Amino acid sequence: MNNSAVKSSTHTLSVNAQLYLLLSLTLAVAPHVVRIPVWITLFACLALILKLTSFGLSKFNLQKPLIVLLGFLVVVGVGLHYSTIFGRDAGVSLLIGMLYIKLLETRNYRDAMVMVNLSYFVVLTNLLFTQSIPTAVYMLLQVFIITVTLIVINSGPSKIAANAKFSIALPLFLLALPLAFFLFILFPRIPGPIWGLPQDVYSARSGMSDTMSPGMISELVLSDKVAFRATFTDQIPPQNALYWRALVLSGYDGRKWRVEDSGQVPIPDMYISGLPIEYTVTLEPHHQRWLYALEMPVINTRSEAPAGTRLLINRNGELRSTKAIAKVSQYRIGSYPNYVLNTNLGTIQRQRALHLPTGSDPQTIQLVSSWLDDNLKPEQIIDKALALFRNEFTYTLLPPKLGQHIIDEFLFKTKKGFCEHFTAAFVVMMRAAGIPARVVVGYQGGEYNPMGNYLIVRQSDAHAWAEVWLPERGWVRIDPTSAVSPARIERGLDQAIPAADNPRLSFWHNNRLFTELGTKFRRLWDSVNASWNDWVLGYNPELQRLLLKYLGFKNSTAYHLVAILTIILALTLIVISLFALKVHRPAYIDPVQRIYLKLCKKLANVGYQRKKSEGANTFLSRIQRHNKILGEQVSPIINSYIELRYRQASIDENYLRKFKQSVRQIGPLNQAHNRNS
Repeated sequence: MNNSAVKSSTHTLSVNAQLYLLLSLTLAVAPHVVRIPVWITLFACLALILKLTSFGLSKFNLQKPLIVLLGFLVVVGVGLHYSTIFGRDAGVSLLIGMLYIKLLETRNYRDAMVMVNLSYFVVLTNLLFTQSIPTAVYMLLQVFIITVTLIVINSGPSKIAANAKFSIALPLFLLALPLAFFLFILFPRIPGPIWGLPQDVYSARSGMSDTMSPGMISELVLSDKVAFRATFTDQIPPQNALYWRALVLSGYDGRKWRVEDSGQVPIPDMYISGLPIEYTVTLEPHHQRWLYALEMPVINTRSEAPAGTRLLINRNGELRSTKAIAKVSQYRIGSYPNYVLNTNLGTIQRQRALHLPTGSDPQTIQLVSSWLDDNLKPEQIIDKALALFRNEFTYTLLPPKLGQHIIDEFLFKTKKGFCEHFTAAFVVMMRAAGIPARVVVGYQGGEYNPMGNYLIVRQSDAHAWAEVWLPERGWVRIDPTSAVSPARIERGLDQAIPAADNPRLSFWHNNRLFTELGTKFRRLWDSVNASWNDWVLGYNPELQRLLLKYLGFKNSTAYHLVAILTIILALTLIVISLFALKVHRPAYIDPVQRIYLKLCKKLANVGYQRKKSEGANTFLSRIQRHNKILGEQVSPIINSYIELRYRQASIDENYLRKFKQSVRQIGPLNQAHNRNS
């Protein structure tokens, strides 16, 4: 009997192999628990319990009709939950559901190999959701454990010590690393993702929205999640100049502000002067087409769009991409701090910038009407509104809820709010005074990271400000928040909000030691993430060409890359093979074989050398033909070896102990055994 019998498709798995298989499957599916429907998670737990309780029950087997029924129910359940069985979310849920159905019928070597291969595939699906460093590290751990499981399954009925399993898997892992590195560096890069992501990848959006209502931005700023990073060619502008423009909201229904003027004009009516501020933005995926830029962005020959897209600027000064940003992307742009935007305001744009819903906020309109009675100029009305905020209002992250007339309640009752409250109230007052005004949303400020010499802009830097249109000056930025809380613009959010009104602050923030250590660690970790984004997630065809050019390959085509890759891989395999031969160690020998080899060594000492191609039965027959006494002495021992090695599904520890004792007790064989019977 040979080793192929061990790997027979009908060979029953040992309990040890099944436990490793369950561990691999659990680790592979664990990250998806928060993404798949709850009922699939419950079904998975039930399947695991059933499998654990079935250990030792050789007749445990689900009938085929029940397997088919479970598969049908999973397909129907996924279809009802997602309204489709296609796409990323539905596809992963369906795969996991079917995987646990397969687990329930897994009982032999062939089934186990199918489960192992499916587990590898489930690990790969993590990249459809996130490509972060923790995800990559966890995936490596998953692959390593699944590889150990593969070794256990292929060891057959023999029991391998724990350290032996890992000592076999670890070299395989280490030998694969140089191959993976060269494949990553040299494999021809394709613009855009390697595979097309389904549409439901955009279902989970976070960050800036294209609408604004009371409380939206104050909720957003509670997150420290990175929105984007900016690396400047020259000196970083001061904090109060860092207005990262995203969207212009002109539409207003009495409560919510929205994008109304799509402004599909490629070149805005804009005049610029002075030198530009040039910078590169590394944008986290937000699955929208808008981009973030300092005021006022201009596209020129030095500008670079995200891979696979083009840059556009519309009449509102909004920077756009031709495609939604679904992965970490980089773009280069220049901005001019000295600008004049839209000195000529069209009729439709003027109407939109003056519109107020009928019957909304009567107290506010009455207040502004009293200002108009004094024949104030637009600039004086602006100053009067800002003075109102400066003298009587409080800047807070915990504003009271507002009722039907939100501006009236804010101005005359609560007098507490965040940036969206002050900006919305200011724009409504300007419109009531006949001054065209609108809301601009984006980010303000940023945190300088000296470890990477770049600026980190987080969701907590989200901000809203206003723009008013003045004759001969065009759209002018007015930030009402700076009137009530100058510290917000000069030093950031946490310096502007009182500790009692700031849920972002905790013991760790208030403790100086923990604050300093936390800040250093956070900057270090962000620097590592930035490098990961630049060199791993952002490794595109352009970066590959630059790297190869630096290495001496000036005119590299796809054919050149394949040739270089083939040569390097061949050389790597040769080096690995030579190294493996040099440090070759004997293959793992199970306990039964080890004891049998001791017996063979004793027989060799008295003249009976076992041939490498000689099986146990053949060896015993040769001994019996030449020496009857010796044959009778070793026959029961060799038969015990055959029983343990080939006939038992798992090793009987008592039987193994007796076999070992019989070999030890046989003692040294003397030359008397050499005489013929």
